[in-house]
Formats: sequence, C-alpha cells, structure tokens
Amino acid sequence: MHHYRKCVLDMDGVFVDFHRGVRELFGISQSAYDALPRPLGWTWVWDLTGLTEEEFWKRLSAEWWEHLPWTPEGKEIVAILESYFGPENICIGSDHSGRAFVVDGKQRWIQRELPRYFPSNVMFGKPKHFMAGSIRKLLVDDGNHNCDNFQDEEGHVHLFSRPWNRNHHVPDPLQHLKEFLRAADDAHGRGLPRRAVGS
Repeated sequence: MHHYRKCVLDMDGVFVDFHRGVRELFGISQSAYDALPRPLGWTWVWDLTGLTEEEFWKRLSAEWWEHLPWTPEGKEIVAILESYFGPENICIGSDHSGRAFVVDGKQRWIQRELPRYFPSNVMFGKPKHFMAGSIRKLLVDDGNHNCDNFQDEEGHVHLFSRPWNRNHHVPDPLQHLKEFLRAADDAHGRGLPRRAVGS
C-alpha cells in the first residue's frame, strides 16, 4: 500500500507552462529569460518588459489561458501521479487571482486536455492548505509559499523543481519526484514516520 492516498496537484508552473506563455506573449527571448538570476522572482516579467502589473493583466485573456502549452515534463508528471494515486484521488487545485476570465480559460484547458478531472476533481481559488490536515495527503506544487502553508496545516508536500523556487538546483525534477514517492513508501513499509518537509 502506498503511503500517500490523496494528491492536490497545482496547475500553473507544474504541468501548464505559464512562463513560456508569458515569454511568447510579450516577445521575451529564451536567452534573456535564462540569463535571469535563480531563483526567479515574480517581478521578472516587469523587469524584462517594463510593464506594470496592471498593464500585464490587461494583456491576458481567457483564450490565452485556455491555450497555454504543457510544460516539457507535464504529461509525465500527471502520468507518474496517476500511476501512484489513481486519477480519482487527485484534485487539481489552482489560483484564479480574483479574475473570472482566468477561471474560464483554465476550465477550458482542463476540459480539453484532462477531461477526466472536470468538474468533480478541480478546485479554483480556495487556498490549497485548506485541503491539508492529513499525513496521507500530498501537495505537488511549484510555489514555496503554497508548500509552506500546506505544511503548516500538517500536510505533506513535494516542491516540484522550477527556476523560481528553492529547489531550482535539482538537476532532474522528474526523478526527484519519483524518488520522493519511493522514499515515502519505503518509510511507510518500515513503520517509520514520513517527515512533513517536502524535498
């Protein structure tokens, strides 16, 4: 039996490539993006475009969100987690930044790409840490803050390596995820407590 039984899976930055979509929308070259210091701060968009946050949001639309690409590892991330949990035990959780058009675009994306999750296994807007409270629940997210809040509520986390988080140095994010799940199962099989701090 696996240690973890339920998974809250973040969307943007984990299996949907928000950063690539932003780069393409605003004409930011890959080389300019790669040259930024790691870990990336949220202000990288303003730093490279000179836009204000308000101007940035005015350029986005439901159609833009709907057509964002998968991250390079996105489909394999979903496959790994579905193999471990089963789709029925995964809930896609995502922020909407208080904007209805964001929810509209994300819903269309999920309906097209992952229809088996819509609408019953999708949650928009509610802070993910509200779904914590059990050592058998795992959050897979790319945000330091989201993971910290989930841990504060006794949930377990896996911070998926991205250039903007504290795991940016991990060389192989997919292998890192697989090893994390394997280590949790190994500890569970030996009757050892699994530490809440995600790797």
